[in-house]
Amino acid sequence: MQRERIASFLLFNKYKENQRELRVQANFDHLSGVMLRSTFMDLSQKVIEQPECTDLFIVLVDIDYFKQINDNYGQRLSQLRFSCGVIHYLNNLPNVDQLYQKADQLMYEVKKQGGGNALLARS
Repeated sequence: MQRERIASFLLFNKYKENQRELRVQANFDHLSGVMLRSTFMDLSQKVIEQPECTDLFIVLVDIDYFKQINDNYGQRLSQLRFSCGVIHYLNNLPNVDQLYQKADQLMYEVKKQGGGNALLARS
């Protein structure tokens, strides 16, 4: 009977470990470890729907000229420049898609200006 309990316990722990691993695989990029956009959007939407959420920043970051850097250096990266779009959420837009689009527009505006900078706007 004791062996059966131990076996059941070990099996249950392995099951829980596998469940955690599946959640990670479903929600995060396996190469970079960065949260997938769909997961980010779902979690962000839940956050802004909370009545106490009145002040939040959403930041989009993109590496400037990443393709050329990757083509030339592979995993040995030298100097990196980033473009950032930052939205300061003040509880006035109903969904996270609008916030994401505004941050994305800001980030691409930085890229048009040569990159290596950040733009901030309020929602």
